[in-house]
Amino acid sequence: MVVPLSQVVESLVTYFINNWNNYIVNIYYPNVIKITYRDIHKAFCKLYPSECNNGRRQRIPAKVAWVFGYLKYEFELRGYKVEKRKIRGGKTALYIYKL
Repeated sequence: MVVPLSQVVESLVTYFINNWNNYIVNIYYPNVIKITYRDIHKAFCKLYPSECNNGRRQRIPAKVAWVFGYLKYEFELRGYKVEKRKIRGGKTALYIYKL
């Protein structure tokens, strides 16, 4: 079963909004969350277990690898402020602010 990308992005955004407290960066700033590729991958696996390869070494599905831009756009549409930042280890993360 192939899930349309727009549906994937929408469900990921609602997932992150509903589980906001799990992604808070700093308890003193509860309106900022940080999302990395790994978080997106885990959320994707929770939402679409059939699409996720559950081997011991999980490979991030191609769908998730370029979903960053879409997520940013979708969050901005819903009235959040989004920053794409480099974090330690050369990784990229999305910082999402509740305005």
